[in-house]
Order: sequence, then structure tokens, then C-alpha cells
Amino acid sequence: MLSQAASAFAVRTLAASARSSSSSAAAAAAVLRASATRRRPTASISTSAQTHLAIHRHQQHERQRQQQRQRRPRDDYLPNLAPLLTSRRAYSTAPNQNQVASTFGNSFVQFILILSKVARITLYTAIALLAVGTALFEGTHQYVERVSMPRAAQAASLARVQAEIRALLAKHVSEEELACFLSWVEEAQDEAWAPSSLVSGGTDPRLGLRGRHALRSAFIAAEWGSGLDPSFFFAKQSFFGRPTRNQESSAALQKAAATLEQGLMFAESYLIAALHEAERKGMRLPEPAVQRAQLLSTATSAQHGASVLVPEIDPTVFTLEMRLASVRERQGRPHAQQSAIESYERIFDALASASPPAESAESSVQVTSSTTPTPARLVRLATKIGTLHHTLGHRDEAESWLLRAVELASEHGAHGAEAESVSTAEVLSGTEQGSSSSWAFWKRKTSADPAPAGETLATATATAVVPSSDANLDPSPSSPGLTRALISALIGLSAWYAIPPTPGTKVASNEGISTATGTSWLASLEEATRIQSSALQLARLEQTRLSVLHHSEGKAEEEGKSVGRAERLHAAWVEMNEGTLCMHLAETLFGLQAQPRQKRAHLPPTPSSPSTSQSSPQKKFDNRYILPISWLHQASLQTAHVLETLSTPLTDAEAQFQSRARAKRDAKAGEDARAGYAAVEQALPMGYKLRPEWRSAAAAGASKGGKGADTEGEGQGQGQVEPLDLAMAVPAFRLVRDASRMQTEIHRMLEALERKGRS
Repeated sequence: MLSQAASAFAVRTLAASARSSSSSAAAAAAVLRASATRRRPTASISTSAQTHLAIHRHQQHERQRQQQRQRRPRDDYLPNLAPLLTSRRAYSTAPNQNQVASTFGNSFVQFILILSKVARITLYTAIALLAVGTALFEGTHQYVERVSMPRAAQAASLARVQAEIRALLAKHVSEEELACFLSWVEEAQDEAWAPSSLVSGGTDPRLGLRGRHALRSAFIAAEWGSGLDPSFFFAKQSFFGRPTRNQESSAALQKAAATLEQGLMFAESYLIAALHEAERKGMRLPEPAVQRAQLLSTATSAQHGASVLVPEIDPTVFTLEMRLASVRERQGRPHAQQSAIESYERIFDALASASPPAESAESSVQVTSSTTPTPARLVRLATKIGTLHHTLGHRDEAESWLLRAVELASEHGAHGAEAESVSTAEVLSGTEQGSSSSWAFWKRKTSADPAPAGETLATATATAVVPSSDANLDPSPSSPGLTRALISALIGLSAWYAIPPTPGTKVASNEGISTATGTSWLASLEEATRIQSSALQLARLEQTRLSVLHHSEGKAEEEGKSVGRAERLHAAWVEMNEGTLCMHLAETLFGLQAQPRQKRAHLPPTPSSPSTSQSSPQKKFDNRYILPISWLHQASLQTAHVLETLSTPLTDAEAQFQSRARAKRDAKAGEDARAGYAAVEQALPMGYKLRPEWRSAAAAGASKGGKGADTEGEGQGQGQVEPLDLAMAVPAFRLVRDASRMQTEIHRMLEALERKGRS
């Protein structure tokens, strides 16, 4: 539009100038003609030339004037007219090549420039995201390496344990207190993520870059979790409406289970990768066949007087194997538990073939590492393997491992106490059911009188940790860890006998292998009561030994001395499991209530009713329910005393806060997910919190500025409470949690039995 207007204006300007010049020329010619007619004829030739010259000059002058008048506006339009002159197309049928090249070339160049800008922005964004992600990833790993893992492994660190022992020796504590403390340290070593000999407490540098990252990733997945399972977002009741894998369970329950299981599965994968990296660098546990060959060669060489050097276990690989087995056990899936059994068996074989710790002549208390084959550690491993076999329904293997755990505890305990005791093979020789164990040294025979068997087992298990004396118990130092391991093994063995076999299961009997029936299960229940009675007697003997030790003359002469917290925690553990045995006895006796009384002559007598009870159970209930109710009352007393020793009730404000937090959690998870969350809950039980003297250093420092209720303690209410050692903080927390849950379960059982007994 602009070019057309400019061209029209130029045409009008040129036409006006032409008209003005022609009119001026005509006027000049008329004047000249008039003057020429007035002149003389003789001068026509000269005047004509002059006339033409004048006309020419006049026209030239007029043109100059016209050009001067038009020059100024035309100069203003010259910049606008310049593109018209350059872009004017020639009158030709061929296209303008320059115009075509410029049109398409400029568009392509612009497209390339846009692509380059997009590529640069994308590249810079990717580099920035990669840098930020790498920094976050490596920063998280360094935090785990330098803060989280050392904090978790601090309880089992040899350097810290030795420093703590020096502090205890400076306070002139007894050897019993040191033995109890080291037993808790030994259990903490079994759960550590780093070997106790590693000073840094993080990962072993020998694993390399990939192995160390894999181990730290396993720690993050196992301890922090992996977040929500992606299937939760695509579940049937989710935002996307996809069907679930298990239509019978709710989405909330799947979320509660998948959140934990997914992290444990990731941890298992990372631990396997770390073990592969360790194998590439020459660190591995010997194979079981090699271990057994070494055992045979060691025994043969010992008979001929030759010494055989047994290779030491690599602590890093041992820790990785322990963590892998623990993660597989926590998953709860049958395949994972079977893999956990294989891992635990490899660890057991490695420890059983390792050289035993050298005994110190100065003191019976020794600091052991995580790879030391102590009897308590072997008993705990055998009990764990037997319990896993029992969970999977492998009754023969479960019986074999549980009986082996009891025998190991009896042998080492009796030898350590230098007391003569009945061997385990002779102890259970009066049982009614033959053993199907694969261990050749374990054979049981049948006896007509079952009562001596229970008494003999009680005698053997008691002398395993407590030496006998003519008058009183000898309060000499024992092995508290071995005592706890033996009680746990007996509880597991009694549970194996108490649970009925699956119909059609092959069981061993006097006539050989037969199918499980109701009669065989009742015989198993009677066997369970014998073992529970023996374990209960062992627990009470241990409590008696501790009380004799605390009130002995040497203890009373010390001024200002009180029972150490390690001893008190050990006593609380024994009392807690005594309550567990009382509850198991009540359950077993309730299952045997249909049996005639003469067949249960070996059962323990009915415990006396507590003085705080309203009335005796014998006067209120049916005779069939008196014995179970009495044992449940006894179990309730034991657990209540443990809660009173280790914890204190919450204040009103703390109870309201805990109630709101749990109500919010339950509302978010749903009714169906409560069972899943209860299995993985890490908070303290409802209405209880640990006393200040049973808290770790971090918890004690956080509660320094609390109210007066937080500083109350037995005998330490006004002074500053010393933080609890990390090796005892976790067991104290678990005791309070288990005691609270068992107290709730006991109350439910009492309500059910009392309701049935009254009816």
C-alpha cells in the first residue's frame, strides 16, 4: 500500500510540472509575437533568434524555479521511494532469483536459529538437572557414610566399647555388670551395618566405589524406606482406577505392606550387589562343604597333636551376610525366608568352624568382635534358623535346629560354670515323641513316666548357666547373653510343640513315621508344658541368682553403689520372658483342659493369686479355667512390673498429642491397614514413654529442658541422669514395646476366659 501511494504521488507531481512549463512557454511566445509585429520588417531575422533565446532562457528559469519549489517535498519522499525502485520487477516471464533465494533462505535460517536455541536450552537444562541430581545423590550418600551409618554402628564399635569399659572399671563395677554390658554389645554387633573393627563406622574402603554405594543404598532402603509402591497409584481405588494384583485386600492395606516390602526388596538387591563386588575383590565366606572339610581336618590333626590354622572370617563379608539374611527374614515372604535360612546356615557354619576366642587368665569378661564364635551367638543363630523353619512349616528341620540350640547352650553353659549337669540327650529321653532331627548326636527314647523328664530338663537348663551348690546359689559371674539365648530357644521349642501339625503331616512316633492326629497333638501339648515349665524354672533361678548377687556381703560393703543398668536391663528381660512363659503355659493348659487330671500330674502347680486381686479365681470360675486364669494373672503382674521399671506414664498433654497423631494415622490408613501399620510401628506403646535413665544420649539431650515428669527416675529423680549406652537403649525400647503389647493381649485373653468360666 505504501509503494502504490508513493508512485501515484510522483505521477501527479510530474504532470503538474509539465502543465506549468507549457503554459509559461505559450505566454512568452504570445508576447514575443506581439512585439515582433510592432517592429520593423528588416529586423525579423535577428529578432527571431533573440526571441528563441529569450524563450529558452525563460523556460529554463521557470523549470529551475519549479524544481526548487518541488525539491523540498520530493526530497522528503525519496527514502520511501527507494525500495520501490529496488524491488521493481522487470517485465520478464522468469522469476526473480534473488527474491526467491532471500525469501526461502531467510525462513530456513530463522528455523535453524530457533532449533539451535531450543537445543541449547535443553542441553543446559539437562546439564543443570544432572548436576543437581548428582549433587543430591552423592550428598545423601556422604551423609549416610559420615553421619547415619556411624551413628547406627556406634553401639557395636570396639573403640567405643573399650572406652565404655574403661569408664566402668574406673567406677569399680562388678564383673557381673561388665558381663551384662558386653552381652548387650554382642547382640548389637549382630544388628550393625558395619563391622565392629571399622573405626569410621561407615563402609569398608575395600569394597570399592560401586560396592560402597550399593551398601549405602541398601542402608537407605532398609532404614528409610523406598516410598510408596508405584502400584499404589494404579490400584483399583486410586486416582487412575487400575485393577489391583490382589482384589481381596484394600488399597490402604496394600500401601501399608508395600511401603515396607518395597524398601526391603531394594535393600536385598543392593546387598546382593555389594556381596558380588566383595567377591570380585576376593572377600567371601567359605562354602559349607569347605567349612566341613576344615572341621574334619582340624579334628584329625588335633588327634595327632598337629596344629591347624583355621582362616579368620572377614568381618565385612560377615556383616553383609548378616544384613542380607536379616532383610530377607523381615520381608516375611516364603521365598525370602527360605533364602534367609540359607544365609543363616552359611553364617552358622562359618562361625562353628572358626577358632574359639582365647580365654583370658585375668578376667572372665572379654571384649569380642562381630565374628567371634561365642556360644550365645551360635545359640541365637540356631534358634533363629529353627524359628524360620517352623514358620515355613518344616517341622523336622525346626525341631532339629531348636534342639541343637538347647544342646549348645547346655554344653557351653555347664562347661563355663564348671558344674556337672545332665546331658540334653538324657534330659529329653522321657519324651513321648521321637525326634526326626538330622543331627546324629541327638536321639531320644521313650519313657513311661513323663514327670522326671520335665524335672531333668529344668535341672539341666538351670545348671547351664547357674552352678549348683550344697546350700545356696553361687553368685559367681555367668554368661547373661547365653542365659537369654537359652530361654529364647526353649520358648521357640515349646511353641513348636504347642502348635498343631497340619492334618496329614508325617510325624515321628514309637512305631515309626505316622500321620498327625489329634492324639499326637495332645502329646505335643504335654511336651510343650514340660519345656515351658523347665524354661520358667530357669528364668526364676536366674532371678534368684541375681537377687543373691545383689544382696551378697561383698555388694553390701560397697558404699554408694547400686545395681548397674546393664544388670537391671538383664533382670527386666528375664522377668519379661518369665511373663511370656506364664502366658504360654496358660494357653497350653487351656488346650489340655479336656485331658484327665491324672495325665497332667507333671504340670506346675497353680500360682498363688496376687494380694491385690479382688477374690480368688477358684471361687468364681469353672475348674477348667482356674489354672489358665491364674497363670494369666501371673503374666500380667510380670509385664506390669517391667513397664513400671523401664517406663513412665505419659502426661495428659503427651497422651492427647499421641492420641491425635494415631487417630490421624488411622483415619488416613483406614481400618483395614491398622494391622499392617502395627507390624512396622516404631513409636512407643500407647500411654508409655521410657524413663530418662533408659534413654540414649540423643534422647536424653532432647528432653533436658522438659517438665519434671521427664526427669523422674528410681533413686535419681533430683539429679542429672547419665545417658544410657546405645547398646542398651534399643533393647530397653523393645522390652517396653513388647510388654505393652503383651499386656493388652493378656487382658483380652483374661476377659474371654472369665466370660467363658462364668457361663
